[in-house]
Amino acid sequence: VRVRSLGGLGSFSSLSIRGTGAGNTTVLIDGVPLSRVASVTADLGRFELLTLSRVEVYRGGAPQLFGSSTLGGAVNLVTRVNPGSTGYRLGVSAGVGSFGARHALARYVGRLGGSGLSLQASYRSAKGDFDYFSDNGTNLNPNDDHEQRRQNNGFEQVDLVARLGSLEADGLSAGSRFLFKTQGIPGFGTTQTKDTSLGTMSELVDVGYRRKWSDARSTSRLQSSAFGYMERSVYSDKDNEVGLGAQNRRYRTLSTGALVAVDHRRGRHRLAAGLDVRLDHFDERNLDADDGRQTSGFRPALGVSASDTVALVDGRVLVRPGLRLDVMHTRPAVDGNAALEAEAQERTDVFPSPRISGRWRLADEVAIKGNAGYYFRAPTLLELFGDRGFVVGNPSLEPETGIALD
Repeated sequence: VRVRSLGGLGSFSSLSIRGTGAGNTTVLIDGVPLSRVASVTADLGRFELLTLSRVEVYRGGAPQLFGSSTLGGAVNLVTRVNPGSTGYRLGVSAGVGSFGARHALARYVGRLGGSGLSLQASYRSAKGDFDYFSDNGTNLNPNDDHEQRRQNNGFEQVDLVARLGSLEADGLSAGSRFLFKTQGIPGFGTTQTKDTSLGTMSELVDVGYRRKWSDARSTSRLQSSAFGYMERSVYSDKDNEVGLGAQNRRYRTLSTGALVAVDHRRGRHRLAAGLDVRLDHFDERNLDADDGRQTSGFRPALGVSASDTVALVDGRVLVRPGLRLDVMHTRPAVDGNAALEAEAQERTDVFPSPRISGRWRLADEVAIKGNAGYYFRAPTLLELFGDRGFVVGNPSLEPETGIALD
């Protein structure tokens, strides 16, 4: 697993598994996928690690209910709701550091009735005004090399987290995560910016329920969840410091989804089936334009999955074939760009994802595992129809597909 950051504190950080692109690794927070219709790469830099109890890494054969974009695997970040026998219930911290870094955090982890409760508020910021070497864009001419100070590289971020979760395997869970972040966009190493900025505000709300039934011969489980997500960001480059033209654009993503999954274990078989629905909306608007025209996109999606885990040789060998089918309908999203308007058409894509996994336990200390599957990643609306100055969308893009073996 590799986490790659684009800079210092507060910068964008992405995650990838086994050399695949970051867009081919599904990142989830408490089971909710962070990749949206507008952007397929999740920013890990916005999460405070102290809010998490564990990080689940699925190197291969990620659960089908996590979605389809799992060519490289999946990572699920789980919020802490149980202080444990030796954990603290109330924590407060504050600190300062180099280059204007400072933070303040207040956190409570306790119980509410029979459930665990986690509340946290945190603030982080930094100026990021470090010195660095610049060759002035002329790497063959050492006469103009010099040290210079990074500018417009600061950020401020506020996080509010609340989560209620069952301390047992069964029960109800619910959570809310709010983020407000403003940051400078420093530009290139040789040509820095003064006023370019990006402001982001997001809210994620989810609720889930788990239930398990068992008797002497069988075990059944039910899992259900629903979520709502809103993200609004404003990119401002009014002085044309970064792109090919002055920009003052607002981007907004609205997403909602629901999941129901059941599995039944009886004898040598464990049958599982799931159904999930998603609805994503994205719009992009030029705040300096007088005509009010904007890029907007709409994508409903449906996923159906089924699998069977078969136990052989007294349970020492497990074989799990499975199939997931995704159906996505994408409406055109153009903003008057003549080059794209004629090409943009509504499209419906159907993607089957067969996979098989196996485990052979040779001894209590030794096991051999394997996975094989066919995966895909659908293009985002920005990749299809967007216009970001340097990059213009292509409505004829096909999904990325690939076979993963491990």
